Amino acid sequence: MYGWVKDGFAPLIFEGWMMEIVKGRAVARTESGYADVAVVVEAVVDLASLATGAEATALKSYVKHLRATSRTPLDPARFVSPVSIVRYADIIGDASPPPADLNPAARSVAFNAMDKTVHRRPGYAFALARSSDRISKYEYMNGENLMPWFQGDGAHYLYLSGQDQTQAYGVDYFTTVSPYGLAGVTAPVEQRRTVPELYGKAYYDNPGHPLHFTSSSESQNTYVYFPRGTNAWSGGAVLGAYGAAGLVQSSDAAYRDRALLPDDFVVYRGARATKSWFLFDEEIVVLAAGVGDAAGRAVTTTVDARVAAPDDRVTLTGTRRDGRAWSGPGTADLRRLRYANATQNTAVGYVFLDTPPVRVTLERVTRSRRVVRTANPDTPVTRSVCGVTVDGAAGARPARLAYALVPNATEDWLRAHHHGPLKVLANSPRLQAVSHSGLGMTAANSFTPGRHETAGLRVEGPASVIVRRQGRGGAATTVAVSDPTMDRDRITVLLRGRRLGKVTADEGVRVSREPGGTRIDVDTRHAYGKSFTVTLRG
Repeated sequence: MYGWVKDGFAPLIFEGWMMEIVKGRAVARTESGYADVAVVVEAVVDLASLATGAEATALKSYVKHLRATSRTPLDPARFVSPVSIVRYADIIGDASPPPADLNPAARSVAFNAMDKTVHRRPGYAFALARSSDRISKYEYMNGENLMPWFQGDGAHYLYLSGQDQTQAYGVDYFTTVSPYGLAGVTAPVEQRRTVPELYGKAYYDNPGHPLHFTSSSESQNTYVYFPRGTNAWSGGAVLGAYGAAGLVQSSDAAYRDRALLPDDFVVYRGARATKSWFLFDEEIVVLAAGVGDAAGRAVTTTVDARVAAPDDRVTLTGTRRDGRAWSGPGTADLRRLRYANATQNTAVGYVFLDTPPVRVTLERVTRSRRVVRTANPDTPVTRSVCGVTVDGAAGARPARLAYALVPNATEDWLRAHHHGPLKVLANSPRLQAVSHSGLGMTAANSFTPGRHETAGLRVEGPASVIVRRQGRGGAATTVAVSDPTMDRDRITVLLRGRRLGKVTADEGVRVSREPGGTRIDVDTRHAYGKSFTVTLRG
């Protein structure tokens, strides 16, 4: 029970706020992420009453931590059971266990079974929503979450410590940020219509068709409410507190099966991109390759989207590729950019490692909350919306992008990062890889069959691999390997250079010598995206 909370729920709650990536259609509801945590708190309170010893103490401390860090007071009146209310009061009234998070300060978690990734550091948390032919792209139902189309296409949420998250995310984020411009998303330039706009009701109704579309039919679930993607590659590896994630973006199941669907059923074709996220301490490095559209449409890739209260003091400053200072909004060939909200005392930096000109916008947007959920009150919401976007022209050749998100970046840090530790080793639809010299780390995602080579690392077939060399001369080497397709029986990796011996290894990992280096074979059958780790020395 303790493990359920520590590894299943705690990573998804940041300073008392439930992350958007696990809320499904509830992202469009007016209740905040702080209120959403109440049901978890009640469960933890009840589990603490059943646990004993150190685990009971840790659960009670976690309840206090959630209460202490939430920007909105926890309301036990939302609990289902009166017994839970009494138990909660007892925990709060007991001074002995101090508030304590169940998460370590630095943590990276790959929820590969549900295509989600969470990366936490002191000062921020990064949450990533992926999708695949196993997991749906989004959840829509009953007029809730009316414009969900890209929420599982690499949409990310960057939570900054100390901020009231109702000012950054929640229903007002989805109300004021364009669904085509969600942070992290590559989308075609087109105008889509919501289900009620298309069909005059909250679902597609066609019971006479062979697929028997009714409000609660399997076909409705498959093609309207929870459409899955059509790519197999979605996942990533975790090595200690560091991570790698990736996604091959695809159209959904409805577009794939369009020939089987009724003539009046509207399908939408997605844009194309192969993406990786490499999760370090101060930087989240994003690579995208093959960015474009098979139908020749223009596409946009949103590096980030930030929202603020309309009167907040927001500044946009940067440096052009040629070294000249820049201030926005506007479009420029930028080397770096800094978004700063002086009112909230928050900032995010962007280092453009290999990126075309960037369009930076700062607009005052007013919309009704009803645009995302038919049952919401017709309440207008105004936000200052900043978008950092790379545009791809119609008919253009597939593009590639490489950039880093830097939470809480200062101007001095960004200037110093010009000759920083990051290096892009490969960025194509076959292979994406980076190195971080300060951490002694190389991380790679390979997407296609065959042999992939980069920086002394050889990977056979699709895989996610992280290698870290520590100590003098890289004496200790740690490797993590995952199968993001969940389809492979075995992954083979070769570390070139001197031969290394096994110190420790997870079950299913074998180490052997091979001409040119050290071979690692990992049995991944039925591992469901799990990361396998081995430590070597030589």
